[in-house]
Amino acid sequence: MLSHDIDSAEDVAQEAYVRASLRASKYSRDDEGLAYLRRCIVNLCHSQWRHKQVARRVLPRLFMDYHTASHNDPAVFDRQIIIRALRTLPPRQREVVVLRHYVGLSERETAETLGITVGAVKSHASRALTSLRAQMELQNGE
Repeated sequence: MLSHDIDSAEDVAQEAYVRASLRASKYSRDDEGLAYLRRCIVNLCHSQWRHKQVARRVLPRLFMDYHTASHNDPAVFDRQIIIRALRTLPPRQREVVVLRHYVGLSERETAETLGITVGAVKSHASRALTSLRAQMELQNGE
């Protein structure tokens, strides 16, 4: 019921059981472990829902078909260059860049959405932007 999809529910349940089993020795009572398992399921469903919402909002706009647009339009040309450059980034760096600079999430919101630390968001963003700047300089220099 939380995930609205049986396949996603199975994935969430499996991940929650793995996480709970890794922490099983930390609980003195069975009800503490069960409470942790339930909380994991709810949190994972929320996380999954956030990822799907971001994908539904961002991906259609980011990767829309520009073949119908005028090829003489500089904005379309620049956007195509940026999309090609983004596709060269590792997945996590690409996710951070899109969430931070396209969707406009804060570092904290990006970290929560991706399930990583704020420091990891900063690190991925720094590496990604360095790579993108280098690619843009190559494009402008040609």
